[in-house]
Amino acid sequence: MVACFWEEVMTETRMREVKLWSPRLEWEEAPSGVLRMWRQDELGPYPRSINERFVHWASTEPDRVWMAARDARGGWREVRYGQALDMIRSIGQALLDLGLSVERPLMILSDNSIEHALMALGAQHVGIPSAATAPAYATADPGFEKLGGIARQMTPGAVFADDGLAFAAAVVGAFGADIPFLCVRKSAGRAAIDRV
Repeated sequence: MVACFWEEVMTETRMREVKLWSPRLEWEEAPSGVLRMWRQDELGPYPRSINERFVHWASTEPDRVWMAARDARGGWREVRYGQALDMIRSIGQALLDLGLSVERPLMILSDNSIEHALMALGAQHVGIPSAATAPAYATADPGFEKLGGIARQMTPGAVFADDGLAFAAAVVGAFGADIPFLCVRKSAGRAAIDRV
């Protein structure tokens, strides 16, 4: 009985058509088993970077929700395109002011969050690379050896973490006490971005 009800609802519901990517592809298999694939049709216009599209949507639809996350009370914290672009530009300038560059990128040591996304886009907006590193490197390895190895390869100019207190020991242990440590909350006395 329930299945019939849902079947009826599903057949009556109208959906809008969605244009899917449908390139013309060709491929060949080499004797080694390697597959080579290429596109036959022309590549259409595309943005130079993801930030180019972000700027477009911030100017076209500034009040549209870009990202939302649950807050501490269970409600939604929403960030709109216009707000986000202002924050991205401010973050990018702050990172430049800290001396970050291609040679001194931003390391992000956090779970996914609105602030994580804003920091990554802020860095990208001004041409600074960023690398999101799994928080487990800071929490599961008491000697921070893997995180230290990443630090030596990457040579970051700053480290960002949502929760400064949770990552403070790892940052000091792997990067030293002098690296700029940017965090949103529980900064344990280090430099903090109160609310990105």
